[in-house]
Amino acid sequence: MKEKVYWVAGMQLKGVSEEGHEVIMDAKVESGGENKGASPKELVLQGLAGCTMMDVVSILRKMRELPQTLSVEVEATQTEEH
Repeated sequence: MKEKVYWVAGMQLKGVSEEGHEVIMDAKVESGGENKGASPKELVLQGLAGCTMMDVVSILRKMRELPQTLSVEVEATQTEEH
């Protein structure tokens, strides 16, 4: 797996995966950004939730049980400094 992150402008970044998928990251206005995308910390937490969700779906598929709906909520305490 290989990922690249490019600086766009201000605090805005663009992440590009090896497969060509793109994601825009940005900081909140009060942190010097324009809030045009999720922060890198938010994406890390979403990634953790996404990995967990994919594991659950994979297990349910093997059991031939697909849910009508499925969601996971994650919460983290964030530091004020980088």
